[in-house]
Amino acid sequence: TSNPASGVLMSAYREPESGSFAVVVINLNEQDVELPIHLEGGASREVVPWITSTTLDLVKQAKLAISSGRLQAKLPRRSVVTFVGRAR
Repeated sequence: TSNPASGVLMSAYREPESGSFAVVVINLNEQDVELPIHLEGGASREVVPWITSTTLDLVKQAKLAISSGRLQAKLPRRSVVTFVGRAR
């Protein structure tokens, strides 16, 4: 687990056989946070975020594009966002 910003925790997991991965980001702050996430190792071109917050209960969101291994994440206040993808 890493702390990429104040009040934000992040961890990542990968299933080697299928290439599926998940990046779990927890925003403990009382305000929304924008955070760049850098993905290495043949990450996909898109991820699907799933959000759990004070108003959402594991709700699938629209796909987000990854450009040059970088994803710009928008984290709602007091939320857990899981970005799911598959390596190319």
